[in-house]
Amino acid sequence: MKQSPFLWILFAFVLTAGCTKEVDNGISDVPKIEIRAVAPLEIQEFDGNATVFLKYEDGDGDLGYAEADSLSLEVWDARLSEPDWYYVPALAPVGENLSIRGELEIVLNGTFIIGNGTQETTTFTMRIRDRAGQWSNTVQTPVITIVEP
Repeated sequence: MKQSPFLWILFAFVLTAGCTKEVDNGISDVPKIEIRAVAPLEIQEFDGNATVFLKYEDGDGDLGYAEADSLSLEVWDARLSEPDWYYVPALAPVGENLSIRGELEIVLNGTFIIGNGTQETTTFTMRIRDRAGQWSNTVQTPVITIVEP
């Protein structure tokens, strides 16, 4: 029995119609962060808070967690030997694979003077881990001065 070329074309069309092409939007699945601003750069010990405005992008949208006890933002005060950890809520619906970009506002509170002086300076180094366990690049704040009230 002779096959019609039309049937082969139709078969090829049906075969490829079910395929989806992933769009390359240029955003990596590895998270990327950038400091947009830090304010103020001089804060009072214990009472003052510096706010870091952190831009982020992630190609598969798995930044942050639904559970508030999951800490994914590492913030390292240059004067200390261990980092602090911050909670970041899920920045896209969990289970969705979509590219995201946005800005986080991180409030660095409870900053204090470690030594005996009336003021100290420090920087804060930050990185974020996505739900797949991938770390972003590392960013560092400008120098922040902490003064006694």
